[in-house]
Amino acid sequence: MIANFEMMFQALRDRPRRTLVVPAAEGESIVQACAEAHREGICDVILIGAAGKIRALQEKAGAVDAPLEIVDEPDPDRAVDRAIQLVRSGRANMLMKGKTDTPQLLKAVLDGEKGLRTGRVLSHVAVMEMPTYPRLMLWSDGGIHIRPELEKRLDIIRNAVELAHRLGIARPNVALLSAMEKVNPKIEETVDYEKILRLQAGEPFVEATLEGPMGVDVALSRESARIKGIESAIAGATDVFITPEMSCCNVAVKSLIYLAGAKVAGIVLGASVPIVLLSRSDDAGIKLRSIALGTILG
Repeated sequence: MIANFEMMFQALRDRPRRTLVVPAAEGESIVQACAEAHREGICDVILIGAAGKIRALQEKAGAVDAPLEIVDEPDPDRAVDRAIQLVRSGRANMLMKGKTDTPQLLKAVLDGEKGLRTGRVLSHVAVMEMPTYPRLMLWSDGGIHIRPELEKRLDIIRNAVELAHRLGIARPNVALLSAMEKVNPKIEETVDYEKILRLQAGEPFVEATLEGPMGVDVALSRESARIKGIESAIAGATDVFITPEMSCCNVAVKSLIYLAGAKVAGIVLGASVPIVLLSRSDDAGIKLRSIALGTILG
């Protein structure tokens, strides 16, 4: 089981190199992270954008030694289209958002004829390493679905569990998070969770142990479960944290980064290839870890 990012980087050294493509790649932290990914042997890189600007950023970042392939296409829309074409042709195995708007990129990914659809919904998973938690934490969905209905929740769980499997967790522990541990008809996600657990108990849709509704304190602490009188097989050993809606996940993840020193990587799953989709404020370290995470999936 990969329990931290150092173990993840070590695991990548024994895998075949993949190829990452980045449309509208004119960003310093983008170029820096891609150059580092190449140096570390994580992947090869194709940068699409204004070639002059990208080369200038390579010099600024001290990354001129990294043999990154540069495709000159200054128009962001055409850059995205070319990146999708490279993935569809098999030349690239991962896609990363550059200096484009997220809706613009996802529209191209979800195009029924020329995109990267698989039939499953897209969802974002934030993978976090905490100094106070003994394993990686997978949080979803903090970037795609504002407040998912039942069918989308099922795919969000599927995507996160499949990522956990790729990280070597044979049977991940999944907490279906809410503000309480009882089903309440006035709290929509608790009703959905009850249905999800019924499905899992009948014909399992994921190879994982699911519990919920569950407060985050119980998910994180066996002692909290004991004090509350809750019998739980996953308390204090949760791998996957499924939140009720996007804002809840986003706030939790960013709070852990800025207040608790969490290291993070982020990936969008559900398309035919992993998509590195990050915030504009994310630094080169987050981008590098996210690229490595995508390579694990490749």
